Amino acid sequence: MGDTVAKSLPLADIVLAEIVTEETTPVTYKFKTASECKLSPKLSKGKEKILRIKNTIHSKSKTKDICIGMDLTLKDNVFTPDVFALVDGGTITYDKGNSEKFTYEAPQTGKEVKRTKFKLNLYTAKKDSAGEITGYVKLSYPHCEGTPVSFNLKDEDFMVPQMKIESAPGMGESPYSIEYLALDELTIPA
Repeated sequence: MGDTVAKSLPLADIVLAEIVTEETTPVTYKFKTASECKLSPKLSKGKEKILRIKNTIHSKSKTKDICIGMDLTLKDNVFTPDVFALVDGGTITYDKGNSEKFTYEAPQTGKEVKRTKFKLNLYTAKKDSAGEITGYVKLSYPHCEGTPVSFNLKDEDFMVPQMKIESAPGMGESPYSIEYLALDELTIPA
């Protein structure tokens, strides 16, 4: 058997975050202000049972861990009201005469929250040795649902929401996908 040289991609930054709602008429939110996303698999843990008689192991039965989704924590460096409302699960109302004026009502205490599911796409840049972007990689997480958003307010500091998101694909679906994109396959909004 011959050796295969593994290809590697130097990836840096979150150049774009994109949320696409899973509704009859999907809504897409694109934002360039996300700076960090912690990703960890949600597992159904396997079990191990050992048949031991006195000082001898006779058999072992083991089931493996199975990935059932992903837990994501997305950090946005600014307050993006529509994304915040979608993840947190509350209601946002904009003033008709002023597109920046809004009222946000968090979900009611003690009541079940019906959050809109969405697909989260994160785009990172492939860079060359000169630091130039030569392509992009798109990471996609299906069937995401938000949880209550946490954030801090502090003098002389900016509010940075920490959005916890749970991706729960259906049986037989992949928990995430990774796709390489050429430079001309991604348009980043101004």
